[in-house]
Amino acid sequence: MVALNLTVPLAVDFSSAADYFIFLINLLVCTSSFLVAGSVVLGILNKKSLRAQNRFIFMLNTSISDTLTGLGGYYTGLFDVYESYPPRNGTYLIVPSLRGVNIWTIMFAQLDRFLAVAYPYTYNRYVTRNVVIGICVFCWAYTYLFITIQYHITIEQSTRMYAYATLSFQVIVTAKVALTIKLYLIAKYQIAREPPGPERDSKKESLRLIIVVVVCFLTLWSPQLYYIIVVHATGSRYMFRNNANDPLGLLVRFTATSTPGLYIWGSPALKESVLKTVWGRVCPLLRRRRYEATRQPELCTNHRALYKEVRGHLVADERLQVPRQVWERTQPKELDNELKDLNWMATQEHVFWSCPFAKAAWGRMDNVMQLLGMGAALICQYILRGLAPTGLDKGTQFLMWLLLSLTKKGLWDARNNLIRHNIKGGANELEERILADLRRRMKRDVPKWGFPTARERWKGLWTLYRD
Repeated sequence: MVALNLTVPLAVDFSSAADYFIFLINLLVCTSSFLVAGSVVLGILNKKSLRAQNRFIFMLNTSISDTLTGLGGYYTGLFDVYESYPPRNGTYLIVPSLRGVNIWTIMFAQLDRFLAVAYPYTYNRYVTRNVVIGICVFCWAYTYLFITIQYHITIEQSTRMYAYATLSFQVIVTAKVALTIKLYLIAKYQIAREPPGPERDSKKESLRLIIVVVVCFLTLWSPQLYYIIVVHATGSRYMFRNNANDPLGLLVRFTATSTPGLYIWGSPALKESVLKTVWGRVCPLLRRRRYEATRQPELCTNHRALYKEVRGHLVADERLQVPRQVWERTQPKELDNELKDLNWMATQEHVFWSCPFAKAAWGRMDNVMQLLGMGAALICQYILRGLAPTGLDKGTQFLMWLLLSLTKKGLWDARNNLIRHNIKGGANELEERILADLRRRMKRDVPKWGFPTARERWKGLWTLYRD
C-alpha cells in the first residue's frame, strides 16, 4: 500500500462511517459549485445578447466568484483547514472572502432591478454597461483590499476591523431584506397594472429571479450568522474542529451551487445558452433542443425584428393596438431606442400637450421648428400621432420628429420629477437641455460624416451649432 506524505492532512481520518459521509458531501458540494457556476460563466460569455444586459453582468460576477469558491472548496473542504481564529492551514481568508464578493454583488443587483423598474428612463440614461462593470470591479477590490489591510495591522486593530465588518454585514443583510420586500411589492402591484406584453414579462422574470435568489441566499446564510452572534455574545469558542466538520459553513458554501442553479432555472435565455453552448458540446442531443419560449420575447423587444413584423403583416393594428401608419411615423429607424419607447406610450394628451407647462414648452420649441422651414404652428396631431406638414422631405421630417421626441422626453422627465421628488422646472430649462442635446448630436456627427455633410444633414438646425 502506497502512503501519501501530505503536508496538510485530510479533514477526516476515515475511522467511522460519518467520516466518509463528511468527506463525500464536501466533495459533492465543491464539485457541483464548480460545474454549475462554471456553466453559467461560459453560457453568459458565449452569448452576446446576454452580455449586453446589466442583470446578466451581475450574474456573471457572482458565478465567477462561485466557480472559484468551488475550486477552493477542494482544499478548504477536504483538508484539515480552519479559517476562523486561530487559523490553521488557512488561505489567509482568500477563499472565504469570495462569498463577500457575492454579498455585495447581489445587493447591487437588487438595487439595479429596483431602479430598472421604478425609474426606467433615469436607469437607461445613467446605468450603462460600463457602470455595472465598474460596480462589479468595486465588489472585488473592496473585499480583498479589506483583508489585505487586515493582515498588515496589529491584532487590536484587526479586531476593530472585524467588528466593523460584522456591523457592515448586518447593515447589508437589513438592506437586502428591505429591498426584497420592496421588489416583491413592485412585482405584485406595479407590474400587475402594466399591459400584458414581453416587456412586462421580462420585468416580472427578472424581479422574481432576484427575489428567489436573495431569499435562498439569506436562508442558507442565517444559521451561521446567528451562531457567530451567539458565540461572540457568550464569549465561547467555535465547536467545530475544521471547516469540513462545520455543517453551518457547509450551508454557506452550498450557496455557490444554489445561486447559479437558480439563475439557470429562472432565465430561459440563460438556460438555452448553458445547454446548447456548454453542455451541448458534451452531449450533442442538448444542442439540438429548442426553446421557443426564449426566442418569442426577442421578436417584440428587438426594434429591428419588430419593424420586420409590422411591415410584413397586414394585421399590425391588432398586434400593436395602434394604426400601422401611426406606428411607422412615430418610430423612424434613426431615432434612439429610448425615444422610440417613449413615443410608443406617449398618448397622454394632458401630459404632452394640454397642461400649462407643456403649452409653454411647445411655445418655445415652435421657434426652433421654424428653423426647419415649417410655416405652420405645432398642433396636437403632430405630437401624438406623428403627422407632419405636407411638402417636407424625409430628412426634415426626421429632424422634426427628433425635436418632438426630445421635447416629449423632457416633459415626461419633468412630470416624474414633480410627482416623485417635488422638483419644479421651467420651460426655459427644458429648452436649454434640448438644445444642448442637439449640439451634442451635431458634434458627434462632425467626425462621423465630415463638416460639410453634417451641416447639410442638420439643415436649418445647424445655426444652433457651437464649437
